[in-house]
Amino acid sequence: MASKALIAARIEARRNIVPLTAEDILTVNRNDLLYRYFHENVTHRPDGTCYEWRPNGRIQLWKTRPTQFRLPIKYGLRGTAQMRDSNVGDFHYASECPVAQLNHLADSRE
Repeated sequence: MASKALIAARIEARRNIVPLTAEDILTVNRNDLLYRYFHENVTHRPDGTCYEWRPNGRIQLWKTRPTQFRLPIKYGLRGTAQMRDSNVGDFHYASECPVAQLNHLADSRE
């Protein structure tokens, strides 16, 4: 069980999150995109950690609308959603998550 101080530090670290942009998704190599994990900016678990989403299919692009995309993503066993150009700001890369970095520091101290 996480202490109250650790939960408060996780919530404070969420303020330093840099959200994704459509350019971040469109410029990354499509094969690399399949191995990236995303965290959701808006919602989190009661202990302050982020929900982790992973790609569940290939990115869909349109020739007539080059700035729009759709990437199916999955959480857990059954939770699915779509990352689109309209909601991409609600996510950030798991590797750049300040909350996850804080968790690694807390785990190393125990």
